[in-house]
Amino acid sequence: MEYTLRKGFNDAECQEWIMKALNDHKVLSRKQINELLWNKLPVDFTEEQKIGKIGNLLTKLRKKGIIYTDEKRLWHLSEI
Repeated sequence: MEYTLRKGFNDAECQEWIMKALNDHKVLSRKQINELLWNKLPVDFTEEQKIGKIGNLLTKLRKKGIIYTDEKRLWHLSEI
């Protein structure tokens, strides 16, 4: 169990959580996405590392055209 807590979920799993949450709720703030993923990241990560990791996950999904932000900086699933 300790290994799993230290390892956390991988990037693909975290991205799936983001996409599923956006599919369910249609729009999420960065704060809500942080809350969704916070405990899924490695327990050894600092707060700064967790914020950076979540930012990197969002950037990867945005660059792939899967998600986007609106003028209010809220996240949405793209119409694919």
